[in-house]
Amino acid sequence: AYVIMTNHQSYLDIPVMALAVHGHLRFIAKKELFRIPVFGPAMKAAGIIRIDRPDREKAIESLRQAAEELHAGTNIWIAPEGTRTRDGRIGRFQRAGLRAMLQARDWEVWVVVGDGMWRCARLADFVRGIDSVEVRMLADGPLRFSPQRDDADAFIDDLRSRMISGLGRLRDGSAPS
Repeated sequence: AYVIMTNHQSYLDIPVMALAVHGHLRFIAKKELFRIPVFGPAMKAAGIIRIDRPDREKAIESLRQAAEELHAGTNIWIAPEGTRTRDGRIGRFQRAGLRAMLQARDWEVWVVVGDGMWRCARLADFVRGIDSVEVRMLADGPLRFSPQRDDADAFIDDLRSRMISGLGRLRDGSAPS
């Protein structure tokens, strides 16, 4: 099992990743999403890992739960930006939670960059009737991190740089199709 870190462009990220990843997949979602009628209970029933970002101790406990899921053979998907982009660019990463997670154990990480989904970033976009979206994806990995060997901040910087570079390659056509 491995960790998949992706940019976050849209509500479409969830079904696209679920279709693209082979095997069991769980993602980490901010606690506020669990309050949405129908969607929140469905996430809970699906075993989505809830994270309370402002509460460091609870957030770390959620990341420990993710590590247990990995040991059980479930792939974990994380959007390190913490929220959807409004303009299609890679946002700043939520570093504190990532740093705490990385320090917990050795990890195998895939960086997956998607593009095109940001055009449907809001629920209103679906209601408005967007009838087609071209989605392109690029994977980079596996990257290995060991807290005994590697610097978490340098690894996070490398992940973000890879996402930015991958997004650029998707947009300029230099990524393999």
